[in-house]
Amino acid sequence: MGGYITIGFVFRSDKLALNAGMIKYLVDRFKLSDFSFLLNNEKAILYRDMNEEIYQLIIANDYGNILLMSDFLDVKNQMINIVYIKFPDYFSIQIQLFNNPLRKLNYDDYELKLIDYIKTSYPQVPFAYAMCGCDSEIDFSPNEIDDEDFNYSILVVPEGNDFIIKQGECRIDGNKR
Repeated sequence: MGGYITIGFVFRSDKLALNAGMIKYLVDRFKLSDFSFLLNNEKAILYRDMNEEIYQLIIANDYGNILLMSDFLDVKNQMINIVYIKFPDYFSIQIQLFNNPLRKLNYDDYELKLIDYIKTSYPQVPFAYAMCGCDSEIDFSPNEIDDEDFNYSILVVPEGNDFIIKQGECRIDGNKR
């Protein structure tokens, strides 16, 4: 298993005005103990309380990073990295879960929990597609994603009032299914 499991949300650029609210929604779902943030690979700053100014600083740049410690989907004290990246015609918000506390989990069950997390986030985080994978990065814009040929462990694409959910060749731990 690699260093982290990524949950990636990818958005069309027309959702850019919502990005601070979406990041805030995702962060607010965690119970924070400590966090720091990084802008455009500059000095990280440790904070105890998130505030609107921090969200605005993050989205004002092409890259922002929030590192935090929180409980997440039944895992206590999970180290979590939230990464915001703005591309010319789309942007992404990625949640990277560091793998050490995840090694003891049943990955088939955990994949179902991750899919549920993604689906329940959708009303507040209206993504073009979402993905999960081991050490995964966002490889495709919303216009390039093809739900028949992809390299993610999990792909979730909204379709009307439902979702297309595809599972790739490998599980979220990087091993073959």
